[in-house]
Amino acid sequence: MSQNIFVSVETSKGSNVHVRKNTKNGALVIKGESGEYPCNYGYAIETETESGGEVDVIIFEYNSLPVGTIVETRVVGMLPVVIDDNVIDNKLVAVPTYMKQTDIIEIDTNFLNTCSEFIQTYKPLTTSIEEWSTAEEAVEYLAECETRFADRNVYM
Repeated sequence: MSQNIFVSVETSKGSNVHVRKNTKNGALVIKGESGEYPCNYGYAIETETESGGEVDVIIFEYNSLPVGTIVETRVVGMLPVVIDDNVIDNKLVAVPTYMKQTDIIEIDTNFLNTCSEFIQTYKPLTTSIEEWSTAEEAVEYLAECETRFADRNVYM
């Protein structure tokens, strides 16, 4: 089971600059610097986590994608992450729809290990990172976050 989502790229693979889109005016704003990202990184559009942010997405793509690009992707798994005082900060793993992978077991383990290690370093307050979850588990989490977004953005 997989699901397609649109992801806004915030950080290009190989970059150390993290950019965030300002929701009020649409401008791309530098959020900060960190180590060199081993992957393209962004957020799933029209999602909301329990803490109020968008769902983070690790994009498995061999090439660096430009910041601000919207990529149609397929969810293939998730890295369950808990930070601070039990705040859930899961990272979906997705591939562009032109790639063939449909589940986390089809993603290069070196890539996954590198991303996991980077998240532990990038998020120093991380209290736990679990084993990679399957596409089915990731899609369940995504559905919760899409429902939360829809519930908070109902226009009357």
